[in-house]
Amino acid sequence: MNPADVIKLLLDFFGQGGWVMVLIAVVSLLAWRQGLNSWRQANGIVKDLELARKFFEVGDGLGAVSGLAGEAELSDGGEVKTLLAAMKKVVASRLQGLEESLGFLRTMAAALPLLGLLGTVLGMLVTFKVIQGYGSGQPRLLAGGIRQALLTTQAGLWAALPVLFFHQLVSSRCRRVAAGMDLLFHQMETKLGWSGKA
Repeated sequence: MNPADVIKLLLDFFGQGGWVMVLIAVVSLLAWRQGLNSWRQANGIVKDLELARKFFEVGDGLGAVSGLAGEAELSDGGEVKTLLAAMKKVVASRLQGLEESLGFLRTMAAALPLLGLLGTVLGMLVTFKVIQGYGSGQPRLLAGGIRQALLTTQAGLWAALPVLFFHQLVSSRCRRVAAGMDLLFHQMETKLGWSGKA
């Protein structure tokens, strides 16, 4: 199948589903983009925490703390207590941003099946309009509205499934990051003893 045939097939598919299909496609693309960005955010936080853990495990407590707190505009030679507090603040802020993007992803996952349902209603309205104008003895004319109804329902459900999967995956990762962050900070506080020395 050449690219021209694929484009024609897609245009026909979207044409049969009506404008709701275009809306489903746009929301789906936005949700995928948000899901991938959320995944990247979570991975960035994990990498930063792993780097801090490596510094900490080799005995460079100050390096571990200042590595993550670098975003907080700290002066060189700051006390470990100050650095650790700044690091907690930076990581907590990044986790909050990740949770907000997960909220948007959850909204997109809920909206996609509803858009499919909207397409179903519009398709049935087309069918009833045909029945009103031509009666029910024209099955070929009725099929267009029924097809629109079924296509949009199917598209909304199929588009929502991977978005729900992404949401669950990133949400689970976010919970693990938060637990790992708490454990790492507790280990740092215990070992460093808030003494200001690594």
